[in-house]
Amino acid sequence: MKKEQSAAEQPKANVQEVCPRCQQIFMCQASDISQCQCRNVCLTKPQSEYINQQYTTCLCAACLQILQHEYEQTRG
Repeated sequence: MKKEQSAAEQPKANVQEVCPRCQQIFMCQASDISQCQCRNVCLTKPQSEYINQQYTTCLCAACLQILQHEYEQTRG
């Protein structure tokens, strides 16, 4: 028998989000990450931590790439 997940444990449904950085609307598909708009942005752990220090919600792929580049410029 499969154990039911609490609401906090369940993946976020596919929802329309507003990027907190640029205010653009995008589809977050965290419940099927292989289809999510951010799937092609490959962040290292330090890059991910850098972004997570500034934002607590999903960002659009364009902003993730900009912040990834920003991290490299400030650390390089």
